[in-house]
Amino acid sequence: DRAFGSLGDIALIAQSFGFVRPVIDWAHVHAVSGGALTTKEAFASVIAFLRSEFPGWSIDPLHTQFTDNEFGAHGEIRHVPYGKGTLRSSLLAEAATEAGLRMIVISEAKDETSHDAILRDLRAGEAASSKDEIEGDLRAAASGAVTFPIDLNVTQHDFDVVGLERAVTLSNIDKPFFPDRTKGDLLSYYHAVAPLLLPHLAGRALSMSRYPDGYDGKSFYEKQCPSHAPDWISRAPLHSEHRGDAIEFCLATDTASLLWVINLGCIELHPWLSRVERPEHPDFAIFDLDPAEGATWNQVVDTARLIHVILGQLGLVGYAKTSGATGIHIYVPLVAKYNYRRVRLFVETVGRMIVAAAPANTTMEWDIPRRTGKVFIDHNQNVGGKTIASVYSVRPTPIASVSTPILWDELDAVTPDQFTMTTVWERFRQYGDLFAPVLSDHQELEAAEAALGLSNEAVNTVDK
Repeated sequence: DRAFGSLGDIALIAQSFGFVRPVIDWAHVHAVSGGALTTKEAFASVIAFLRSEFPGWSIDPLHTQFTDNEFGAHGEIRHVPYGKGTLRSSLLAEAATEAGLRMIVISEAKDETSHDAILRDLRAGEAASSKDEIEGDLRAAASGAVTFPIDLNVTQHDFDVVGLERAVTLSNIDKPFFPDRTKGDLLSYYHAVAPLLLPHLAGRALSMSRYPDGYDGKSFYEKQCPSHAPDWISRAPLHSEHRGDAIEFCLATDTASLLWVINLGCIELHPWLSRVERPEHPDFAIFDLDPAEGATWNQVVDTARLIHVILGQLGLVGYAKTSGATGIHIYVPLVAKYNYRRVRLFVETVGRMIVAAAPANTTMEWDIPRRTGKVFIDHNQNVGGKTIASVYSVRPTPIASVSTPILWDELDAVTPDQFTMTTVWERFRQYGDLFAPVLSDHQELEAAEAALGLSNEAVNTVDK
């Protein structure tokens, strides 16, 4: 527990500072746990904890230090030549290999014999953890045109994913999906970004946007989870007013289910704004800034900045991301106690203030020709069952752009084509999940509603 607590402290620091990386001293963890690291399962539990607390980019590869130690008669701890104590690198290698985790291991032993023995046991443990499905010829799913931080490997002939706990078979991985990019590249992107993305999909129904022939082919939305979905795909039945009965939606709960959904040809992911356990209560209000024909990116940026200022005056914090196309999405995380109509009224009220302040640049007109040259503030994205492209989602554009979180102080430097499936990785390594506060910064609307002049009567009316 003491070891986990110290790792937890580092994880908290890493959430604020993207450059922080954990370095695991296994001898120390072994010591403070009372010598508990004597089985593969014990190492696996530490790795599982690391994955739950740190984004994947910060622990792959996992930087570690290793040496043997022993306990004296009075509980004292001392380093000893490898093999004299109870810590074995082979067990670490088995656990890490089965978890699909790469490692950089630095031997802290004081003698050459121990260095060699630690390395020998690491290789033995790595070999011992080999599973039947990874024996034989393998290939990378990606085309090689993009360098991903984690490789997605499949069997040579059947395209079965290697290293996942569940069996996932991919199809048509060599099929062009973007200019010079394949379906395998798309799958590899989502495999690598899963540690950042999955928390934002957790507990949310997915509307699947399928492009079976690539970004410029025919596409369609699919809400009903396909009947051929494997049993281990989680489903959520949610009532549809349009159909008059329930639709069973798919959920992406882990990397395997995420890859299964993407393999259907889903270039982009559209999760609900609310979780399945409280479908009528969104977790955030969204300002969708969509430039109409003739509007510029600078107008979008100016509009986003105005919203940021107004939110600050209302005592609220918004988090921005590029849409991945030509706009910006601003998320205002909320306590999940307000219904969609109340959240929509809040966004509409702020939007109309923006239009009144900047009528030459902004509009909330529903008549599309009357939007020309302006940024459309779409408050009607805040409707139950409506969805918006998720953070870290690829978009169906020629450059395979990615919806990416941005900091308010870098707004002037960002361009809509800056973040793509190819270019985002250094940013993710540097900043981690800039959108993480959206999942935890639960804010209340009452004070903001009062400041906006929304009467209790108006709020109570939409709350019914």
